[in-house]
Amino acid sequence: MAQGCSNPVVVLYLGLLDALFVNTECCIQLNDKENPDKSGPHWYCDAIAVDFREKKIYPCEISFEISLGKLVERLKQWAETWDGVRAALSGRKR
Repeated sequence: MAQGCSNPVVVLYLGLLDALFVNTECCIQLNDKENPDKSGPHWYCDAIAVDFREKKIYPCEISFEISLGKLVERLKQWAETWDGVRAALSGRKR
């Protein structure tokens, strides 16, 4: 079970799906440095779901806010740096 995850029910559900591996509180770090807080753009994602059948990786954000403004802002940041986000999630260097 995910320690510190903002919603363990979501992670439990994802974990029940065949061929999915779920990693919680994953750091998406655009620059390959030891300390993400000093390396440039990075985000702590609530969960990463890896689908081995489809060979896809899904960043998962969980929000309890009445307004989705913060979630939309994060998605915009990812969209602006999407090539780097994809490279970070797949382990490839940019």
